[in-house]
Amino acid sequence: MSKDKKKSFKTQKTDKIKSLNYAVDNCERVGLSASDLAVWLILFRYERDGFTSVSQKRIAETLGCCVNHVNKVIKGLIERNVVSVVTKGKSNHCATKYRMVVVPRRTPSKKKKD
Repeated sequence: MSKDKKKSFKTQKTDKIKSLNYAVDNCERVGLSASDLAVWLILFRYERDGFTSVSQKRIAETLGCCVNHVNKVIKGLIERNVVSVVTKGKSNHCATKYRMVVVPRRTPSKKKKD
């Protein structure tokens, strides 16, 4: 493996760690609960090039909860624009593919002029 490829891999790894730290530090600001963050972390764990594809069953098994709970949490993450659906999976066939958003930055609120 060339030095350029190794450097590229190190850069990708550093960027991923920075993204993870930013997300954990700012989860409260976006309104993520502990469950939201736990599911997001599992999705992030499987992220490659901004996308992730892991079944809700796998997430539930990893966290020790039921699939229905994971489903509700993922719907909440989608509503908060933390993840978005790229392709919808089919039951017992393939997992949904998601686009990962680290943690959306809120736009500054406009001050009211008196």
